[in-house]
Amino acid sequence: MTVDERRCYRYTRAAIEIFEQAWEVKRRNMIGDDTWAKWHAWLTTWCNSRYFEIVLEDIRPRLIKEFAEEVDLARSERDASS
Repeated sequence: MTVDERRCYRYTRAAIEIFEQAWEVKRRNMIGDDTWAKWHAWLTTWCNSRYFEIVLEDIRPRLIKEFAEEVDLARSERDASS
């Protein structure tokens, strides 16, 4: 990977991990459905990122299982809108 590619990979990985933390906050009922809907919409948009699938494949085993299912939902929504 080039320096720019590594930077993009790390940025995408950080984004996915932030989404996971937001999902955990939602799971604990610390944010409402309206707020999570915005996060979920943003996650669905991130699924189009060039590095998203690469990073997801690398870190999926370490994701919270239920969050990984949420990512799959976002990916299917992305695919349905294509």
